[in-house]
Amino acid sequence: MVKALSSRKNDWIILVVIGFIYLSDQLTKLFVEQNLCPFRTIPSSGPIQLVCTYNTGSAFGLFQQHTTILILASIVGIGVLFYVYWAHYIPSILFRMSLGLQLGGAFGNLLDRVLYGRVTDFIKIGLWPVFNIADSAVVVGIIILVWLLAFPRRKVKMRLSTTELFIRSKIYGKFSD
Repeated sequence: MVKALSSRKNDWIILVVIGFIYLSDQLTKLFVEQNLCPFRTIPSSGPIQLVCTYNTGSAFGLFQQHTTILILASIVGIGVLFYVYWAHYIPSILFRMSLGLQLGGAFGNLLDRVLYGRVTDFIKIGLWPVFNIADSAVVVGIIILVWLLAFPRRKVKMRLSTTELFIRSKIYGKFSD
């Protein structure tokens, strides 16, 4: 138990990343709403633009006008992230950053949906749909998490449940953690 707690000594990184992403997201949305809304684009042409749009749906404009469902999905997603963190803990800074990015982005867009019934998107790159900092953070966080889970370092020990240890011992013979 002491070892499990001591291995979490760098968990403050998650809180710092959550705070940074959340504040960056909210401040940039505030700037955009005060300076670009409605109908202003900076620059007026080019591959990268800042443009104010309101999205009542999710990624790619899916589920328009289903704010309650999206709020519930966000809450469930946040719960899943906490579960992944506690049940499949990986003691690496990248793991903490991944979760911080995902949680900071999820909280940023969740707050917008709860308060306004929509999310402010403003970054436009080429033909890609308009997005915001929270969206970017979630995507980058997911990419990092998938990478860490797909390609674990051999030195990293994941906290395994009794069932997982039993199954591994039956598959691989004697299993030592």
